[in-house]
Amino acid sequence: MTTDVTVSPEDLLLRPKKPEVQTEHFPFFVLDDFVGPELYARLVEEFPRPDEMRAKIENGKRLVNNRQLDDDGSKDAFFADKPTWKAVIDILGSELFVGDLEALLRPHLVRHRLLGAFRKWRLDGVKVPLIDRSVQLTYEWSCMVPGEYLNPHTDKVAKMATFVWHFPEPGWKDEFDGSTLFMTAKRARHNINWANFKLPFEELDVVLKSEARANRLVMFAKTGNSWHAVPPIECDPGVNRRVFIFNYRYPVEVANSFSTRAIESFHRRSQGWLFKDFPEVNRKPGM
Repeated sequence: MTTDVTVSPEDLLLRPKKPEVQTEHFPFFVLDDFVGPELYARLVEEFPRPDEMRAKIENGKRLVNNRQLDDDGSKDAFFADKPTWKAVIDILGSELFVGDLEALLRPHLVRHRLLGAFRKWRLDGVKVPLIDRSVQLTYEWSCMVPGEYLNPHTDKVAKMATFVWHFPEPGWKDEFDGSTLFMTAKRARHNINWANFKLPFEELDVVLKSEARANRLVMFAKTGNSWHAVPPIECDPGVNRRVFIFNYRYPVEVANSFSTRAIESFHRRSQGWLFKDFPEVNRKPGM
């Protein structure tokens, strides 16, 4: 292994890196060379092994996430040989990083969340009701193998912003795909989807295709039209599409509260008829 690498907030803060946030459809950006080469190389060395991916979800995605580590009490053991990842996550879960992210996104969220875009994100809970918004960092490492994919979806209402950080294995090629697709629905009525119904790929047009490239960071904010997907992967057998995903979302207690569940129910009932023609991709709740 390489020598220890010190991780500082300056390695990760977003605004100094000046990502170009796209705003025509919904807020997203693609940022190459997110961190320095030494830090990235160390994170590659510490990336969880396939046997550490504890869960498998629909269409084959394998992952290990913070909830699993918390639930079974294995977090300390898991991070024992991943000190650099632990340092990165500590910064991502800090008020400094969240404040930097909020300031970057706020101007681009106004058209989607109106006055809600001005609520201050608080990691340690709401200070002033209706003024502050309680958010939580969640994260996962995941891998996908040939033939696997994620149907177009917009994410659950509890999510605020999602990041996909690419860690392709040696020998990965652009033609293997594994890209992140940002999309827009061909029918305007499908661009109102706070309830996170899914659509088949053929019902959307691709706005941007972001290939799976080393040290590339992709961000998108949750809106009613934040359509994104991963097309079927065409890599060689034995090769994985590896990513680290981190999200900022409502804490579990907020997401499970009566008010949030009532809002989700309203969206499902009011928007469900728009997606009734696609039961084959809406058999299970989305992400």
